[in-house]
Amino acid sequence: MSTSLLVVHVHVHVLPQHVDAFLQATLANARESVKEPGIARFDVCQDNDDPTRFVLVEAYRTAEAPAAHEVGDFLDATRAEEDAGGGGELEGGGGHVT
Repeated sequence: MSTSLLVVHVHVHVLPQHVDAFLQATLANARESVKEPGIARFDVCQDNDDPTRFVLVEAYRTAEAPAAHEVGDFLDATRAEEDAGGGGELEGGGGHVT
């Protein structure tokens, strides 16, 4: 039996004056997200050379889990992260890991 995860990488560039607020909001979101049954992991990685750059690594147990994650408190947490980011850049992508 094969088990695979859908892994999404979200690359975020935060304005320098908003790094601390963004990090706090994102870590809070990650802590709550891993309590959801469809989320296997939610890692927050900050670049050592450029602390304004982050990669969020979200590992979902099913293809339906990302949609389930985007309801409820997720929207409030995402808005808090975006507000804390102060208008930085965001891009993402993902794929399956077996």
